[in-house]
Amino acid sequence: TEVLAVADDARLRVFPVPPAAFWPGGRDAAGGAVEAEWAPSLEMAAGEAVYDAAWYPHASAALAGSRLIAASTREHPVHLWDAETGALRATYRAYNHLDEIVAANSVAFDPSGARLYCGYNRCVRVFDVARPGRDADERPTSKTRRSKQGQRG
Repeated sequence: TEVLAVADDARLRVFPVPPAAFWPGGRDAAGGAVEAEWAPSLEMAAGEAVYDAAWYPHASAALAGSRLIAASTREHPVHLWDAETGALRATYRAYNHLDEIVAANSVAFDPSGARLYCGYNRCVRVFDVARPGRDADERPTSKTRRSKQGQRG
């Protein structure tokens, strides 16, 4: 079991959960105190402030290449990171009307892991995980900027 943590230093950290963390009340079966030491097994420099991150839904230590993390950072496209090596595996880019890269506010995989949903201002873009780049289905959440209907943000 692992935990993904994001801090103000623009880094993504993967922590293996120490076995002692599973003992209720910090006591082992014999009643002795148990200290849980948390140390990151991997750190990835995101470059800017991290807005959101999500584990690939089928991540497994038993399945090579499945431990992936999607992350959105300020002024950068969405990146897909390898949680074993820390290498950047793919990039999913969205552009605004001025052809500038726009950062996603949120990221989430669908349950099958085939699509990556990214929340932007007034729309959700759906990327095919197998096809990195700028191709995405755009789903508006409100009709216009001044529209009173639809989901904002």
